[in-house]
Amino acid sequence: MKITSVILCIISILFLFSSLLLAEEGIVKESSIIDKLNKETNEFDPDEIGNRLDQKAEELFSVSKSGSKLYIAISLVVVVFLLIGGLFFKNLVKVAFTVLFVSFVGYMILNYWPQMKDGFISFVDWLLEKGGEGTDTLSI
Repeated sequence: MKITSVILCIISILFLFSSLLLAEEGIVKESSIIDKLNKETNEFDPDEIGNRLDQKAEELFSVSKSGSKLYIAISLVVVVFLLIGGLFFKNLVKVAFTVLFVSFVGYMILNYWPQMKDGFISFVDWLLEKGGEGTDTLSI
């Protein structure tokens, strides 16, 4: 028992000193990070960053779209189990239909988000620019 406690104390002291050494190295490396940031701010190109962000967004959207079939399959399995449980507990039927509705909305968002976003933006543009032009106002 004494031997294991001594070994644990030695290991904890070693971890303490190694963490202190790593922290000191982090402080030394911090100046190099600042130099790197200064160098990168001098070479800043917003078009390149915008293109990279668009590329990452397209990549993330394609990944989420590829997982949407698995999402709807899992959702339907959960709904089926909830409906089976609803045979015994009536509250589970309401939960099952709520889960079905939420999973349907999630599936629509995963698959058709760009079209929904574009439609919403065009509606807001129409509302702000042309929405009130052709209407007659009441005159007294």
